[in-house]
Amino acid sequence: MSRASNLAKAIGADGTLNVSDVAGLAAVASSGSASDLSTGTLPIARIADGAVTSAKIADGTIATGDIADANVTAAKLASGAAVSNIGYTPVNKAGDTMSGPLGVGVFTVGANSGEARLGRANDRSVGVATVQLGGSSAQRFEIVDRGWTKVLLSTTDAGVTTVNGTLGVSGYLASSSGSTYVPAGGTLAFNIEALFGNVSSGLLIVTGNENGVNGTIRTYSWNHTFYGYSSNTRYVRIKAIDSNQIANGYGDVYAYLGSNAASYTSLDQSASGTATTTSDIYFRNAVGQGCIVSWTIWRT
Repeated sequence: MSRASNLAKAIGADGTLNVSDVAGLAAVASSGSASDLSTGTLPIARIADGAVTSAKIADGTIATGDIADANVTAAKLASGAAVSNIGYTPVNKAGDTMSGPLGVGVFTVGANSGEARLGRANDRSVGVATVQLGGSSAQRFEIVDRGWTKVLLSTTDAGVTTVNGTLGVSGYLASSSGSTYVPAGGTLAFNIEALFGNVSSGLLIVTGNENGVNGTIRTYSWNHTFYGYSSNTRYVRIKAIDSNQIANGYGDVYAYLGSNAASYTSLDQSASGTATTTSDIYFRNAVGQGCIVSWTIWRT
Protein backbone atom coordinates (compact mmCIF):
# COMPACT_ATOMS: atom_id res chain seq x y z
CA MET A 1 0.00 0.00 0.00
CA SER A 2 1.39 3.46 -0.92
CA ARG A 3 2.25 6.12 1.64
CA ALA A 4 -0.62 8.26 0.35
CA SER A 5 -3.10 5.43 0.86
CA ASN A 6 -1.83 4.73 4.39
CA LEU A 7 -2.02 8.43 5.22
CA ALA A 8 -5.56 8.64 3.88
CA LYS A 9 -6.54 5.68 6.04
CA ALA A 10 -5.14 7.39 9.14
CA ILE A 11 -7.11 10.65 8.46
CA GLY A 12 -10.77 10.63 9.48
CA ALA A 13 -13.62 11.70 7.24
CA ASP A 14 -13.76 15.00 9.10
CA GLY A 15 -10.08 15.69 8.42
CA THR A 16 -8.79 14.81 11.90
CA LEU A 17 -5.81 12.53 12.48
CA ASN A 18 -6.77 9.08 13.79
CA VAL A 19 -3.94 8.47 16.30
CA SER A 20 -5.36 5.03 17.22
CA ASP A 21 -4.44 3.77 13.76
CA VAL A 22 -0.85 3.02 14.73
CA ALA A 23 -0.29 0.67 11.80
CA GLY A 24 -1.42 3.30 9.31
CA LEU A 25 0.83 5.94 10.82
CA ALA A 26 3.77 3.57 11.01
CA ALA A 27 3.39 2.77 7.35
CA VAL A 28 4.06 6.41 6.48
CA ALA A 29 7.86 6.41 6.64
CA SER A 30 9.37 9.49 8.17
CA SER A 31 12.13 9.38 5.60
CA GLY A 32 9.65 9.46 2.71
CA SER A 33 9.30 12.57 0.53
CA ALA A 34 6.13 14.64 0.82
CA SER A 35 6.01 14.62 -2.97
CA ASP A 36 5.19 10.93 -2.82
CA LEU A 37 1.65 11.92 -1.93
CA SER A 38 1.21 13.10 -5.51
CA THR A 39 1.56 9.53 -6.74
CA GLY A 40 -1.05 8.11 -4.37
CA THR A 41 -4.81 8.50 -4.15
CA LEU A 42 -6.17 10.76 -1.43
CA PRO A 43 -10.00 10.50 -1.40
CA ILE A 44 -11.77 13.87 -1.35
CA ALA A 45 -13.69 12.72 1.72
CA ARG A 46 -10.38 12.87 3.62
CA ILE A 47 -9.99 16.67 3.03
CA ALA A 48 -11.72 18.83 5.60
CA ASP A 49 -14.32 21.31 4.35
CA GLY A 50 -12.81 24.71 3.63
CA ALA A 51 -9.26 23.37 3.97
CA VAL A 52 -7.97 23.83 0.38
CA THR A 53 -6.63 27.38 -0.01
CA SER A 54 -5.69 29.35 -3.13
CA ALA A 55 -2.00 28.68 -2.47
CA LYS A 56 -2.66 24.94 -2.85
CA ILE A 57 -4.13 25.36 -6.38
CA ALA A 58 -1.70 25.83 -9.25
CA ASP A 59 -2.37 28.95 -11.34
CA GLY A 60 -4.36 28.27 -14.51
CA THR A 61 -5.45 24.77 -13.53
CA ILE A 62 -9.20 25.39 -12.96
CA ALA A 63 -10.89 24.65 -16.31
CA THR A 64 -14.49 25.05 -17.49
CA GLY A 65 -15.17 21.39 -16.82
CA ASP A 66 -14.26 21.88 -13.13
CA ILE A 67 -17.05 24.44 -12.56
CA ALA A 68 -20.66 23.30 -12.32
CA ASP A 69 -23.11 24.97 -14.73
CA ALA A 70 -24.88 28.12 -13.45
CA ASN A 71 -22.63 28.38 -10.39
CA VAL A 72 -20.62 31.55 -11.13
CA THR A 73 -22.56 34.47 -9.64
CA ALA A 74 -22.41 38.18 -10.49
CA ALA A 75 -20.61 38.90 -7.22
CA LYS A 76 -17.66 36.82 -8.48
CA LEU A 77 -17.20 38.99 -11.60
CA ALA A 78 -15.38 42.31 -11.51
CA SER A 79 -17.32 45.25 -12.98
CA GLY A 80 -16.78 45.30 -16.75
CA ALA A 81 -14.76 42.09 -16.74
CA ALA A 82 -17.04 40.24 -19.17
CA VAL A 83 -17.79 43.09 -21.61
CA SER A 84 -15.23 42.02 -24.20
CA ASN A 85 -16.48 38.42 -24.10
CA ILE A 86 -20.20 38.94 -24.88
CA GLY A 87 -19.74 40.06 -28.47
CA TYR A 88 -20.92 43.67 -28.07
CA THR A 89 -20.63 46.60 -25.68
CA PRO A 90 -23.84 47.00 -23.67
CA VAL A 91 -25.40 50.37 -22.81
CA ASN A 92 -26.97 49.83 -19.42
CA LYS A 93 -26.27 52.70 -17.09
CA ALA A 94 -26.63 56.47 -16.87
CA GLY A 95 -23.91 58.25 -18.78
CA ASP A 96 -23.27 55.42 -21.27
CA THR A 97 -22.96 56.52 -24.90
CA MET A 98 -23.99 54.56 -27.98
CA SER A 99 -21.00 53.95 -30.26
CA GLY A 100 -23.22 53.36 -33.29
CA PRO A 101 -26.82 53.67 -34.55
CA LEU A 102 -29.73 52.24 -32.59
CA GLY A 103 -31.76 49.75 -34.62
CA VAL A 104 -35.42 49.25 -33.77
CA GLY A 105 -37.30 45.98 -33.99
CA VAL A 106 -40.53 45.04 -35.73
CA PHE A 107 -43.86 44.82 -33.93
CA THR A 108 -47.23 43.50 -35.11
CA VAL A 109 -49.83 46.14 -35.90
CA GLY A 110 -52.94 46.34 -33.75
CA ALA A 111 -54.47 48.19 -30.83
CA ASN A 112 -52.04 48.83 -27.98
CA SER A 113 -53.37 49.08 -24.42
CA GLY A 114 -49.95 48.85 -22.78
CA GLU A 115 -46.90 51.12 -22.85
CA ALA A 116 -46.06 53.12 -25.98
CA ARG A 117 -44.01 51.25 -28.58
CA LEU A 118 -41.11 52.38 -30.77
CA GLY A 119 -40.16 50.28 -33.76
CA ARG A 120 -41.28 49.42 -37.26
CA ALA A 121 -44.82 48.17 -37.68
CA ASN A 122 -44.86 44.96 -39.69
CA ASP A 123 -47.07 46.52 -42.39
CA ARG A 124 -44.54 49.33 -43.01
CA SER A 125 -41.55 49.33 -45.35
CA VAL A 126 -38.04 48.66 -44.08
CA GLY A 127 -36.50 51.87 -42.75
CA VAL A 128 -39.73 53.29 -41.32
CA ALA A 129 -39.76 54.15 -37.60
CA THR A 130 -43.15 54.19 -35.87
CA VAL A 131 -44.14 55.47 -32.44
CA GLN A 132 -47.44 53.90 -31.31
CA LEU A 133 -49.16 55.37 -28.28
CA GLY A 134 -50.60 52.99 -25.70
CA GLY A 135 -52.84 53.02 -22.66
CA SER A 136 -56.58 53.55 -22.68
CA SER A 137 -57.25 57.10 -23.92
CA ALA A 138 -56.00 60.69 -24.10
CA GLN A 139 -52.39 59.62 -24.73
CA ARG A 140 -49.77 61.73 -26.47
CA PHE A 141 -46.24 61.71 -27.81
CA GLU A 142 -44.20 64.53 -26.30
CA ILE A 143 -40.78 66.16 -26.18
CA VAL A 144 -39.90 67.86 -22.88
CA ASP A 145 -37.22 70.49 -22.26
CA ARG A 146 -34.03 69.59 -20.40
CA GLY A 147 -35.17 71.31 -17.20
CA TRP A 148 -38.43 69.33 -17.13
CA THR A 149 -40.38 72.60 -17.00
CA LYS A 150 -42.51 72.49 -20.16
CA VAL A 151 -43.61 70.29 -23.04
CA LEU A 152 -41.97 71.63 -26.19
CA LEU A 153 -43.97 69.51 -28.63
CA SER A 154 -46.82 67.06 -28.23
CA THR A 155 -49.10 65.08 -30.51
CA THR A 156 -52.29 63.59 -29.11
CA ASP A 157 -54.03 60.41 -30.16
CA ALA A 158 -56.72 62.72 -31.60
CA GLY A 159 -54.17 63.95 -34.15
CA VAL A 160 -53.60 67.42 -32.66
CA THR A 161 -49.98 68.61 -32.57
CA THR A 162 -49.04 71.47 -30.24
CA VAL A 163 -45.78 73.43 -30.22
CA ASN A 164 -44.83 75.46 -27.15
CA GLY A 165 -42.66 78.20 -28.66
CA THR A 166 -41.68 79.03 -32.23
CA LEU A 167 -41.99 76.46 -34.99
CA GLY A 168 -39.64 77.02 -37.87
CA VAL A 169 -40.59 75.24 -41.10
CA SER A 170 -38.59 74.97 -44.28
CA GLY A 171 -41.34 74.58 -46.85
CA TYR A 172 -45.07 74.23 -46.27
CA LEU A 173 -46.89 73.41 -43.04
CA ALA A 174 -50.37 71.94 -43.49
CA SER A 175 -52.53 70.89 -40.60
CA SER A 176 -55.01 69.26 -42.97
CA SER A 177 -55.44 69.27 -46.71
CA GLY A 178 -57.34 67.50 -49.45
CA SER A 179 -58.66 67.51 -52.97
CA THR A 180 -61.97 66.22 -54.28
CA TYR A 181 -64.62 66.62 -56.97
CA VAL A 182 -67.39 68.99 -55.91
CA PRO A 183 -70.81 68.30 -57.47
CA ALA A 184 -73.14 71.12 -58.54
CA GLY A 185 -75.10 71.01 -55.28
CA GLY A 186 -72.03 71.23 -53.02
CA THR A 187 -70.36 68.70 -50.75
CA LEU A 188 -69.26 68.28 -47.15
CA ALA A 189 -65.46 68.62 -46.87
CA PHE A 190 -64.59 68.31 -43.16
CA ASN A 191 -65.61 69.19 -39.61
CA ILE A 192 -63.52 71.84 -37.82
CA GLU A 193 -64.26 70.45 -34.36
CA ALA A 194 -63.17 66.96 -35.41
CA LEU A 195 -59.89 68.36 -36.72
CA PHE A 196 -58.92 70.84 -34.04
CA GLY A 197 -61.17 70.51 -31.02
CA ASN A 198 -63.77 72.79 -29.48
CA VAL A 199 -61.86 76.07 -29.13
CA SER A 200 -59.65 76.95 -32.09
CA SER A 201 -59.07 79.41 -34.94
CA GLY A 202 -57.02 79.59 -38.11
CA LEU A 203 -56.86 80.03 -41.88
CA LEU A 204 -58.48 78.13 -44.75
CA ILE A 205 -57.39 78.36 -48.39
CA VAL A 206 -59.80 77.00 -51.03
CA THR A 207 -58.83 76.59 -54.68
CA GLY A 208 -61.46 75.81 -57.36
CA ASN A 209 -60.40 74.40 -60.72
CA GLU A 210 -62.97 73.93 -63.47
CA ASN A 211 -60.78 72.92 -66.38
CA GLY A 212 -57.21 73.86 -65.55
CA VAL A 213 -57.83 77.45 -66.68
CA ASN A 214 -60.91 78.77 -64.91
CA GLY A 215 -61.16 78.87 -61.11
CA THR A 216 -60.75 80.83 -57.89
CA ILE A 217 -58.55 81.07 -54.84
CA ARG A 218 -60.21 82.21 -51.62
CA THR A 219 -58.67 82.63 -48.18
CA TYR A 220 -60.88 82.48 -45.09
CA SER A 221 -60.21 83.09 -41.44
CA TRP A 222 -62.22 80.85 -39.13
CA ASN A 223 -63.06 80.63 -35.46
CA HIS A 224 -64.65 77.90 -33.39
CA THR A 225 -65.64 78.35 -29.75
CA PHE A 226 -68.41 77.85 -27.14
CA TYR A 227 -71.05 80.23 -25.92
CA GLY A 228 -70.98 78.38 -22.63
CA TYR A 229 -69.74 74.97 -21.58
CA SER A 230 -72.88 74.34 -19.55
CA SER A 231 -75.16 74.64 -22.60
CA ASN A 232 -72.58 73.07 -24.93
CA THR A 233 -73.49 75.59 -27.65
CA ARG A 234 -70.96 75.92 -30.45
CA TYR A 235 -70.25 79.18 -32.25
CA VAL A 236 -68.52 79.02 -35.65
CA ARG A 237 -67.56 81.80 -38.03
CA ILE A 238 -65.79 81.91 -41.40
CA LYS A 239 -64.89 85.13 -43.16
CA ALA A 240 -63.20 85.58 -46.53
CA ILE A 241 -60.16 87.86 -46.24
CA ASP A 242 -58.98 87.48 -49.84
CA SER A 243 -60.58 86.39 -53.13
CA ASN A 244 -58.91 85.92 -56.51
CA GLN A 245 -60.99 84.91 -59.50
CA ILE A 246 -59.28 83.40 -62.52
CA ALA A 247 -60.65 83.75 -66.09
CA ASN A 248 -64.42 83.55 -66.56
CA GLY A 249 -65.48 82.33 -63.12
CA TYR A 250 -65.98 78.63 -63.76
CA GLY A 251 -64.63 76.82 -60.75
CA ASP A 252 -65.77 79.73 -58.57
CA VAL A 253 -65.77 77.73 -55.32
CA TYR A 254 -66.96 79.05 -51.96
CA ALA A 255 -66.58 77.60 -48.49
CA TYR A 256 -69.70 77.77 -46.33
CA LEU A 257 -71.25 76.51 -43.13
CA GLY A 258 -73.95 73.89 -43.51
CA SER A 259 -76.67 76.09 -42.02
CA ASN A 260 -75.87 78.78 -44.62
CA ALA A 261 -76.46 76.66 -47.71
CA ALA A 262 -78.97 79.15 -49.07
CA SER A 263 -76.46 82.01 -48.86
CA TYR A 264 -73.24 80.10 -49.52
CA THR A 265 -71.70 82.97 -51.54
CA SER A 266 -71.67 85.21 -48.43
CA LEU A 267 -68.10 86.05 -47.50
CA ASP A 268 -68.92 86.40 -43.80
CA GLN A 269 -70.90 83.55 -42.22
CA SER A 270 -71.67 82.37 -38.72
CA ALA A 271 -73.58 79.49 -37.17
CA SER A 272 -74.41 78.27 -33.69
CA GLY A 273 -75.94 75.16 -32.17
CA THR A 274 -75.38 72.22 -29.88
CA ALA A 275 -74.89 69.63 -32.64
CA THR A 276 -71.40 68.77 -33.81
CA THR A 277 -72.59 69.31 -37.40
CA THR A 278 -72.58 73.05 -36.59
CA SER A 279 -68.86 72.85 -37.38
CA ASP A 280 -69.29 71.26 -40.84
CA ILE A 281 -67.55 73.06 -43.72
CA TYR A 282 -68.95 72.64 -47.25
CA PHE A 283 -67.67 73.62 -50.72
CA ARG A 284 -69.79 74.63 -53.69
CA ASN A 285 -69.24 76.01 -57.18
CA ALA A 286 -71.18 79.23 -57.79
CA VAL A 287 -71.52 78.47 -61.50
CA GLY A 288 -73.77 75.54 -60.67
CA GLN A 289 -71.69 72.68 -62.04
CA GLY A 290 -69.13 70.33 -60.66
CA CYS A 291 -65.42 71.05 -60.46
CA ILE A 292 -62.25 70.05 -58.69
CA VAL A 293 -61.49 71.76 -55.36
CA SER A 294 -58.39 71.66 -53.18
CA TRP A 295 -57.99 73.06 -49.68
CA THR A 296 -55.47 73.56 -46.94
CA ILE A 297 -56.44 74.51 -43.40
CA TRP A 298 -54.19 75.71 -40.57
CA ARG A 299 -54.85 76.17 -36.91
CA THR A 300 -53.23 79.34 -35.55
